[in-house]
Amino acid sequence: MFERVQRAWRAFRAPAVAPAGRRGFAGAQNTRLTLSLPGYSNAINADLDTALTTLRARARHLCQNHEYGRRFLSMVATNLIGAYGPTLQVRAKNVPTKVGTVPSLDIPGNAAIEAHWARFGRSADLAGRSTLTQLLRVAVKAVARDGEAIVRKVTNRRAPYGLQLQLLEADRLDESINKLLANGNMIRQGVEIDSALRPVAYWLKTWHPGESYGGKLKIDVERVPANEIYHLFVPERAEQVRGYSWMHAVLMRAAMLQGYEEAAIIAARVGAAKMGIFTAGENADAVPKTDLGEEDPATGGISMSAEPGEFIDLTGHPGVDLKTWDPDYPHENFDSFVKTCLRGMASGLDVDYSTLSNDLEGVNYSSIRAGTIETREMWITLQEWLIDSFLLPLYRDWLEAALPLGAITFESGSRLSAERLGKFADAGTFQGRRWDWVDPLKDAQASQALIDARLASRRQIAAAQGRAIEDILDELAEEEALMKASGLEAAPQKPAAPAQPSDEDKAKADDLEERRVRAAERAAEAPRVVINNLPPQPTQVSVEAPQVRVEPTVINLPAPIVNVEAPQVNLEATIEPAEVRIEPGQAPIVNVSAPIVNVDVQPEIEVEATLRQQNSVTVHERNSAGDLIKSTTEYN
Repeated sequence: MFERVQRAWRAFRAPAVAPAGRRGFAGAQNTRLTLSLPGYSNAINADLDTALTTLRARARHLCQNHEYGRRFLSMVATNLIGAYGPTLQVRAKNVPTKVGTVPSLDIPGNAAIEAHWARFGRSADLAGRSTLTQLLRVAVKAVARDGEAIVRKVTNRRAPYGLQLQLLEADRLDESINKLLANGNMIRQGVEIDSALRPVAYWLKTWHPGESYGGKLKIDVERVPANEIYHLFVPERAEQVRGYSWMHAVLMRAAMLQGYEEAAIIAARVGAAKMGIFTAGENADAVPKTDLGEEDPATGGISMSAEPGEFIDLTGHPGVDLKTWDPDYPHENFDSFVKTCLRGMASGLDVDYSTLSNDLEGVNYSSIRAGTIETREMWITLQEWLIDSFLLPLYRDWLEAALPLGAITFESGSRLSAERLGKFADAGTFQGRRWDWVDPLKDAQASQALIDARLASRRQIAAAQGRAIEDILDELAEEEALMKASGLEAAPQKPAAPAQPSDEDKAKADDLEERRVRAAERAAEAPRVVINNLPPQPTQVSVEAPQVRVEPTVINLPAPIVNVEAPQVNLEATIEPAEVRIEPGQAPIVNVSAPIVNVDVQPEIEVEATLRQQNSVTVHERNSAGDLIKSTTEYN
């Protein structure tokens, strides 16, 4: 017995993993903490064998009965398709007639194809219930909700362009068919593939499996060649033949959140009603039940109705007690818990939280811009997937069907030749919808700065807005022509607003203004010097610049050298182009309103002055704009 206890104790204290295993991947270790984690992974198609229909059913339930599921589908349709759908832009070019010349665009041919594509969109639906744009919205919703959508191409010579589309639900593709064929192909979940995993055919049910009509409707399976089917799904793993719901990662959280919100709302409603419960007290048998209320024939208990906020007076019935039930709902942590759950759902759906939840509380420009940029990159990626996997193949198939019929014509009535199929099929592109920014002015200024710096072209800026530069130029030319025909002139362009000074420039200007005011105050307190007996001869003036703008600016000359004892004083002064200021009480003030001059004066003058024993002169030098560049103070 003692030996068994020792062995058990040693086994308990022994490490669960050998020391060498700790040097590998921690996530691959098998310990008591990782026993609940899976240790084996199936092929993606094997996982979908048992999960495909269940994921689809639960995702549909979420979108039908949960407000956030429906919100996500609306976001998918709005951001991938928009109001008008992706726009076809054909840029086929003519063959240059001379060597070395730039090929020009085939404007008539491009315009004809774009116009007829727009007409095709109005008759593309085989059922005749929707346009191509509306069909695309339903298709991308199906891909997001069910994981895939099936569009069947129907050749119909009675149609205007010989081609129409039939949108089918994913349930039509029989996922129960899985087998090897004699020709070497394999059928996986209703998709027949070859050895290169290339789809060869699709095994479709003739009717939706839910349309059984009580078993009276016979549902068969037909083999449809792959060139007649557009199978739309976003693959997540290699060798994947079927798509699964984009909501697969949030289904559990969304279901729990929905149940929690429902229970919280019911609890809050019950708490607001203030329920009361009758209990038996002392001498309860002495109190007739009829005095309290009606007797329930089913249970024999007391039944009493009460209005909200009403309490019954039971003081005359000592044998009965009344106890209240007051649930604490809505709880103060309700909002924070729901927001945490919604943030997890937003991450699982690759969208920003504020858009999914319509919660803009605490959002500023920087945070919403950062989240919007990342989310829009995801939408643009999905737009390119839709264009490459569906719209471009559809465009080429449409040309192959319409050109032989002569359905594409010019404005003159002539038909576009089928021999030009390759030229126009390879020149077609689609432009997805784009979005306005939170602050369009800043975005426009940034685009203009990129164009001015030649870091972006106008074509690139127009494409970022979902437009073609050719269409913009055509619209501008047409607008100018209409205005001229109406006798109106185009409004002159407003000059660009002057750049606002920065905070640093404002601070420098304020500092200079403060210095100027202080200098003026000091100059007002300076002693006055009277100079008499100026020479009668004219002053010699030499002007250096031919054009000088003279303003009534006070120019303070440097202090002259004054010999008080001698009656004769030699003055030598040169008027500098910069403004000179003299500190108070230390120099005379001379006001000159004149261009830049050189003055040589040697008069005999009488000076009446009262000077301090120590004089100082401060010289301020300014540039042509009047800005202070240097200050120098001299003492004598």
